[in-house]
Amino acid sequence: MTMQLPQQPVAQVQMPTLAIVAWMTSEIFAIAIAIGGAWWLDPPDSHWRPLILLAIGLILYLVMIFLILRLLISRLQRMPDGPVPRSGSLKILYEWYRLLACYHQWPLLVSNVLPVPVRTLVARWSGMRLGKGTLMGGRAMDVHWISCGRNCVIGLDALFSGHLLQPDGEHVARIVIGDNVLIGACAKILPGVHIGNGAVVTIGSMVRGGTTIPPGETWGGVPARRLKSAE
Repeated sequence: MTMQLPQQPVAQVQMPTLAIVAWMTSEIFAIAIAIGGAWWLDPPDSHWRPLILLAIGLILYLVMIFLILRLLISRLQRMPDGPVPRSGSLKILYEWYRLLACYHQWPLLVSNVLPVPVRTLVARWSGMRLGKGTLMGGRAMDVHWISCGRNCVIGLDALFSGHLLQPDGEHVARIVIGDNVLIGACAKILPGVHIGNGAVVTIGSMVRGGTTIPPGETWGGVPARRLKSAE
């Protein structure tokens, strides 16, 4: 069973005003905490004082943004798979999270500057469930809807996305990956994909939303299809 890709213009996604206000408020709050905290710590007078104040302020700012993101992620865990609500508190929280993540989280998770071990740590800290021994060399959006088992290898530039635009609006679905899975470089994993233990997704493949790959099978192509059955 696969999630059908849109065959006609998708519906326009509306950004609630309250989400924009909440995003701006959280940015201002984090900046205020950063400035106030830097001055409260009051580093000693020296030629380095301006740089020390700037470093302290930047660290406090990032810590506050991280805490706000984690709080939003914990609330968004309740959102069920399917269409994103067009109104209500979950819609506001979802868009608020996306605005913050767009500027502070996704640039780290989609950047090729960070080495793979560091990118793996950033993905874990951001809310992506990664089992012991898994290496995350890919890029991830909607990390709170992605879980990956133990001893997996995710190749460079592999992309995970927990959301997809459909003709009737935006849909979200969780991505679940088992143990000992290999995902090749530049592969695309769309919402609702389930990959069984020991499966392989070849380089450059695109796994359509809602696809289930049984354990031990090898899939590849655009869209991905079974290339090799489990032994």
